[in-house]
Amino acid sequence: MMDTILLKEQYKIVRVLELQEHFAAVHAVDITSRSNDQCIINIYDGELLKPYIGYYSGLVNFAGYKGMFVRDESLAAVFSFRDGEEIDRVFFRGNKVKSSECIDYADQLFKLTLSVSDQPPEIICPLLLSRQLRFVKAEKGFVFHAVVVPTEGMNQREMALLLRDQILKLLCVKFDTVWAVRCYVRELKHAEVRSVVQLYTRWCEVRKSMKREAEKLDSSGFVNRVVHLLWLNIKDVYYNLADNRKAGGQ
Repeated sequence: MMDTILLKEQYKIVRVLELQEHFAAVHAVDITSRSNDQCIINIYDGELLKPYIGYYSGLVNFAGYKGMFVRDESLAAVFSFRDGEEIDRVFFRGNKVKSSECIDYADQLFKLTLSVSDQPPEIICPLLLSRQLRFVKAEKGFVFHAVVVPTEGMNQREMALLLRDQILKLLCVKFDTVWAVRCYVRELKHAEVRSVVQLYTRWCEVRKSMKREAEKLDSSGFVNRVVHLLWLNIKDVYYNLADNRKAGGQ
């Protein structure tokens, strides 16, 4: 499959990012561009060739997508190279990111996903996996590391479920998490997920109250802040115990 790229006489392979049966993703440099633009090239052959030609034909106005070409019974889809830290390396349980900042990051991820939610899910869903969803500190937001690994059974609902999982990761309840966020997290864990639009619509309804509460907490004095957070955490333990009892009784 690598010969496909070399025959194009445009891309110099830097390293292999992913290698599976009938699929490879490589980090390459466009030697025909003045600035030697970096890119990610996803290559499909065999049984994946025909369906992925169809999927990429439906990829329209996607930021960073440079197009596709077919050579020697292989399809190559080219994206701009974007990188950063994997989401799990930044927003792990017990991380030091302020909860008030996590609200902003969640909002950015919602908007990023909404902007591509009408694209083929076979392409977008792999980009919402933890390995491909990257956080760029300088930009204070997320980008897609465009390694589009073949994944079966992808659809709009799966896209929404992947988004939900990443949002729950961003809004992981910590000591300084405000009550509005705790309530939303509890609701999101048990919500019937249908689409990205559905999730974003509900997010817009609750985001302002989260921000107001977080800003009020950040502006309060040290003693008042600590007392309030202690009360919230005790209250949260009670609600979680009640939820567990309710779940156990079903």
